[in-house]
Amino acid sequence: MYDAVSGKFTLCHKYQFTEDKDSIPAFLSQMFTSTIFAVVGFLGAGYSFVVSAVSINKGPKCLLANNTWGYPFLEGDYLNDNELWKKCQKPEDVIPWNLTLFSILLIIGVVQMIICAIQVINGLLGTLCGDCRCCGCCRVS
Repeated sequence: MYDAVSGKFTLCHKYQFTEDKDSIPAFLSQMFTSTIFAVVGFLGAGYSFVVSAVSINKGPKCLLANNTWGYPFLEGDYLNDNELWKKCQKPEDVIPWNLTLFSILLIIGVVQMIICAIQVINGLLGTLCGDCRCCGCCRVS
């Protein structure tokens, strides 16, 4: 399902950028398409950010002292107390690995949201203002 939708977006994107690049409607459709893709990217980055934050708060799933697998930490209480890390028997060093992985994903999600937000603003301005050839407001020759 995802591949089919992704493929259609790719074909749509390719079609938009192979039109006559000198026409104003082609420019506006390119900017609008760019805005749509940036919004989708922003939503994906937001999803990654939320999943990473929840995963850091919940903690890793690990083998407990009673030989069962579970989530021994409640509401991120393990972040302030390293003594609680002993609750996890296996896999070894799962807590630092979990914190490192999801912290990196959290930071990358924030950076991606910032970049996509800038692209959304750029695309909206390009769609609304165009390339200034129609109104002459930019004094472009």
